[in-house]
Amino acid sequence: MTTARALPLVALMLGVGVAGCAEGPQGDGPDCSTRLEHTGTAYRPVSVLRTPSAVAVLGDAAALDCEGSALESSPPVTVRAAAGFDPGTVVIVTEPPEMASLYVDQSLDVDDWPDRLHLASDYPRCVAAARLEGVWESGPDSSGVAPPDLADKAHLRVTRSSGPEVDGWASVEVLVRIPEQLTATTEAIATGAPVQLNARCEGDAYVATGAPKRSVR
Repeated sequence: MTTARALPLVALMLGVGVAGCAEGPQGDGPDCSTRLEHTGTAYRPVSVLRTPSAVAVLGDAAALDCEGSALESSPPVTVRAAAGFDPGTVVIVTEPPEMASLYVDQSLDVDDWPDRLHLASDYPRCVAAARLEGVWESGPDSSGVAPPDLADKAHLRVTRSSGPEVDGWASVEVLVRIPEQLTATTEAIATGAPVQLNARCEGDAYVATGAPKRSVR
C-alpha cells in the first residue's frame, strides 16, 4: 500500500473535517475554518464518522471568515436539514464538495452538542457478524504512516449492512481488521471502489472473514 492511500485514514483519525483548515482569504491558522451564517446563526464545520441524510432545503447561507465577516468572493451555499437533527442547531451542506460537511451552531460548547452529534463522531462497535457494503477508502498500511493500532485495518464508508451499522444514517465510517492472510487481496483495490465485505466481531471490533469483493450496487 502506498503512502498516498494511507492518508485518508490518517486524516480521518486526526479529525480533519471536509471544510478543514482554510487558506488564503478564508483563514491562516489551524483553528480557522470557513463558517456559515444562516438566519442569524453562525455554524462551524464538524468532522463526523456517521453522516446523516440531507433532507429539506433550508435556504442559502453566507460563508464567513475567521473574524465572522462575510466572504464577498464566495457565492451563497445551500444548507439543508440533517435527518435527526434540529436545524436550529445542526445543518448539512452537500455542495460544493469543498464545503460539504455537517455544521453545528458555533455558540455551543462541545458538552452542549446534541447526543446524536456526539454519536456521529464515534465509530460503530461490532455487535454481530454483518455483511458490509460501501466504498473502499483505504486498506491496511505497511508504509508506517498510520498509527500501529490502525496499520492492519481497512477503512470503509458503509452505506448498506445486514446489521444495525447504518440504521438512521446515510453512511457510516467503519474500521475492519484485515487478517494477514487476506492482506494481499486488498492491495489492488482502488480508493473509491464499491465493495462488500463479510465481518465478524472480535470484542467490539470488526474482523474480515473473507476477501473484499467488488460490489455491483
